[in-house]
Amino acid sequence: MNRNDIIHRTVQKGDFSLCEVLRTTLASAMDIQVPYNMERIFWLLSGSDSQTTRALMEQFERTQSLQLPKDLLCPHSATAVNYHYQQTDSGQSSIRCCLASASAVKFPEAVQAAGLTPETPAEILALEHKETRCIPMRRGDDWTQMLRVTIEGLSQRWK
Repeated sequence: MNRNDIIHRTVQKGDFSLCEVLRTTLASAMDIQVPYNMERIFWLLSGSDSQTTRALMEQFERTQSLQLPKDLLCPHSATAVNYHYQQTDSGQSSIRCCLASASAVKFPEAVQAAGLTPETPAEILALEHKETRCIPMRRGDDWTQMLRVTIEGLSQRWK
């Protein structure tokens, strides 16, 4: 387990909150406080419930702390997690990882090649009308400075 254990704490205890101190490790990619994909994970685990996801993310942005509701798993993920606990309770202690599968909407070409017509959920279609949050970076720009300014700006928002 990484000392910066936000994902582990979130999955094991439902505790999605910032640590008091970010610890530097040998794997700099793990030296994070807020994983970039948590909003997507919350959306998947809530059964694609955009309102729940928005409420969770807004609470986290306000308080930098979030206790996940116990009923966050979608039926498919809940089935996998239930199997894990049944095996654990029966004395079989294999290490397992339960993952929510990706939406077919992410792979329309593959779905069409299978002879099916993919239906894009309204929540996904609504993303096309949302503001894009990106900073164009060009050759010759000081990317380190640009990243520093972005991180400092986010840090100020969270204080």
